Parts: sequence; structure tokens; C-alpha cells
Amino acid sequence: MMKLFSFSESIKSANAHSKNEQYESFTRHVERTEYYLDKLFKTHDLNEILLKMLRDMGMSVNSEKLLDCIKQIIAYHDIGKLTDQFQRKLKGAKIRVSHSDVGFFTILVKLWCMYIEKQLSDEEFKTLFALSTVVHRHHSHLCDINEFCELTSEYNRKKRAVRQIIEKYIDKEKENLLQKLEQIPQLNVKEIIRFNRERRIVLFFLYKIINSLLLSADYFATMEFETGCGFCPRVIIRDTVEKLNRNVSSHEVKGNFNCYIDTNFDQL
Repeated sequence: MMKLFSFSESIKSANAHSKNEQYESFTRHVERTEYYLDKLFKTHDLNEILLKMLRDMGMSVNSEKLLDCIKQIIAYHDIGKLTDQFQRKLKGAKIRVSHSDVGFFTILVKLWCMYIEKQLSDEEFKTLFALSTVVHRHHSHLCDINEFCELTSEYNRKKRAVRQIIEKYIDKEKENLLQKLEQIPQLNVKEIIRFNRERRIVLFFLYKIINSLLLSADYFATMEFETGCGFCPRVIIRDTVEKLNRNVSSHEVKGNFNCYIDTNFDQL
């Protein structure tokens, strides 16, 4: 599988989680996330399902390459934690700092770089732009497609943090990414929205599946660090599935964003 980022040696000192003065390194969290993501794909035969959905979007794209990119986006969803501020927070500093937004923008810079270098086609870039917003929202409700326009103005506030991550942790392509960093505000987001609206129904289901995979793999990886116990997807038995189906859109489940998405289905 491809690797979305090439890191310098300094990545070894970066952390993703902390508990009682114990730390999970960023690279270990990426490895754990990849491990559980692979388990989920194999347990539920998701490769062919997602490849078919990508093909059904009616685009001239390399579906296998897109799926590899999606898996890497999920694996590196916490890259926004590499800022100095967040690293200090993990060490106990009492500061308020976000990471999911910075993570999305860091990934977006990489995707834009791949597009400029013709590693991604126009359609592939626009599709991955939309799907990678799950990183931005993995601690809140999913993005409405019309909210994409607001991302470029938000980017200007987060650009400094993205630059810091690239300068400190990226190895071989550092200068290239720093150059592309300045070009993000020039993206034609309205055209990206128009393109993805034409694939609304397939994109909607793909978007929710990828979000669920990110949340699940991240949760299992984090809980393994927190508890020392691994997770086996086969524990999801029929009774569990029935409970999930009953509650998936319930307003009574604290923090449930599915009910919000369902009420805005036509806008997605």
C-alpha cells in the first residue's frame, strides 16, 4: 500500500495520546489504526463493496488507487496532532487546541500536491477532497456539502499550524508541500461542490461508510492503548446489529450525528 506521507526522524518523538503519563506515539497510533482498518475490511469484505461504489460514481478514475488513498487518509487522520501546541497539551499543558481541522488541511495540501504532479486526475482530486472532510469532522457531525465553501476561509486561520507540521516532520517532499501550501485558497471549491453534487446518492453512502470506518478504527486503536486490550470485529453479533439499527438515528443517544445527517439528506 502507498504511504501518504514521508516523515523525518523527528516523527519518533511525536505522540497521539496520553494516559497517566504514558504515551502512545503518533506512528504507533497510525499502525494500530491501519491494523484495525484492515481487520474491518477483511471481516466485512469491504474492498469489493467500496470499489464498486467508486465505479458507480460514473467517473473515469482508478478505483483501486482511490481506495488506497482513502485508507491512507483514515490512517493519518490524527496528523493534526503534530503541532507544537497539541504536543504540549498531551504533556499536560492546560491549553485549548484543535487537531481535526489542521489534520484535514494538511492532508488536503498533500492531495493538491499529488494533483499538480499528475498523480491524481481532476476527478480523483475532487472526489478525495470531499471524502477527506471526514477527517475534519471526526470529532463532530459530518460536513454538509455546501459547507465546503467555508473551508478555504478557515484554512487561512490554520495555515500556520499546517506549515509547522510540514516544516518539522515531513522529509523528502517538504519544500514541494510548502510551496503548494500557499495555493490552497485558490481552489475552485464551488466547482468541487458542483462535481460532487452530481454523484449525490453514491457519495452520500460512501461518505458515511468512510466516516464509520475512520471512527471505528480510531476508537479500537485508541482503546487498545487505553486498556491494553485488542478488539475483534467478530464480537459484533446479530443482537448488537439489531441494537445499532434501532438507535442509529436516535435523538436520545448523546452525541449522535446520524439524526442530523438524515434530516439534511437532500443537501448531501
